[in-house]
Amino acid sequence: MHSLRYRIRHFSTRLSMSWYEIPSGVRRILLFVAVAGLTPWLTITSFDIANYVVGAEQILTGNSVYDPQIPSLVDNRFVPSYPYLPSFAMILAVGIAPFFVLYEVGLLPGGIYEVIARQITNGTGYVALLGVPLVAHYAMSVSTLHSRTERDVDIDWVFWGILILALAPPLWFQVVESGSDTLVALLVLLGVYAVMRDRWLLAGVFVGTATFKFTALPLAAVLALYALQQGRKQFVSVALGGLGSQLPNLLYFAVFVEDFLFVLERRGAMSLYSGETRSIVTAPFRAMGLEQWYIDVGFFISLLIFITLGAVVARRRDNLVLGFAVAYLAVSYFAPVGEINASVLVVLLLFEAAVNFHRRQVRYLAAGLLTVEIYGFIFHFRLIDYVSVLPFPWRAAVLQGLEFGAISITLVGLIYFSDHRRLQPR
Repeated sequence: MHSLRYRIRHFSTRLSMSWYEIPSGVRRILLFVAVAGLTPWLTITSFDIANYVVGAEQILTGNSVYDPQIPSLVDNRFVPSYPYLPSFAMILAVGIAPFFVLYEVGLLPGGIYEVIARQITNGTGYVALLGVPLVAHYAMSVSTLHSRTERDVDIDWVFWGILILALAPPLWFQVVESGSDTLVALLVLLGVYAVMRDRWLLAGVFVGTATFKFTALPLAAVLALYALQQGRKQFVSVALGGLGSQLPNLLYFAVFVEDFLFVLERRGAMSLYSGETRSIVTAPFRAMGLEQWYIDVGFFISLLIFITLGAVVARRRDNLVLGFAVAYLAVSYFAPVGEINASVLVVLLLFEAAVNFHRRQVRYLAAGLLTVEIYGFIFHFRLIDYVSVLPFPWRAAVLQGLEFGAISITLVGLIYFSDHRRLQPR
């Protein structure tokens, strides 16, 4: 008992020291984000959150996470209400389990249990909102910026870089929408930080865990290729970490073999929005009558192209974040889905900008991308009657075009202006 108290006291002391080692300006940003994010987290929920709770409850009751199924928003198919790999539902189930047991034995009213379960599930977005700027700060402290001078290190650019990242609209939107995308971003950035610290096994675990959402698979491929280029030891460590992260899924599919066959049959396309080429990039295939070819073949070709390009950028610039961003373009704008989601891509780009905020050109790129994202967020929810003379599909296309243009310019600019060989561990 005495040893346990000592360990707890030692851990709390180290945690307190780590907190006060963070510059005061960055601490103020994190505290502001923590307080400001509480209200939306605790008061607003979404349809997606309810579906994730169902997935967690299916795990707790020993049933398939892919039951029940609901009608797709794109065609006449039925898709699971829970659309990801089982590992995400298992993570949520761990937090929900104590309250679920109390509810099952009658010690917790159903209404209270439902609120608690939704808030725990919704907490993934809140954790990402706090975690992404914090990881960015530690990435700054570890990275070896060869152009950094004492004047650079002292103040301003660290504060403003973290602030720009903390203001990213996708981080705030995901607090009330679902949190899954920004949780993917946080796990991927933790993987990058692990690489910066030469912890390749942990990098494999973090990025492998992020693949609970299939859109993170290209990032896992880029990490594996990058590790292979660094050496056999690094590749083996990443592979072992990635395999370890998939143990929950392997155990689940060993029990529910039919679910594994179901995922293979759908090729991971289990979202409400899957099965339609609606983005500004893929819509021409529909116009040419090649929509089904693109869904069956074309997308996988583009996926391989962007993974290869991402690996090349990561190698040539020795920058894993930019390699991830290039690869993620494939699933942000080239995937056959009815809803475009670039949340992870925007967070990756603003993270890279924050770490290189001492460069004037990067500051301009970050400010431009943030401005487009803020306007896009406002217009998406029709808080302003934006180009109201246009029907909604055209309005959506205009917003997509602006965002795609801003992201492309920012990505190319960061590849050119970001510091070279930043990922070398100390």
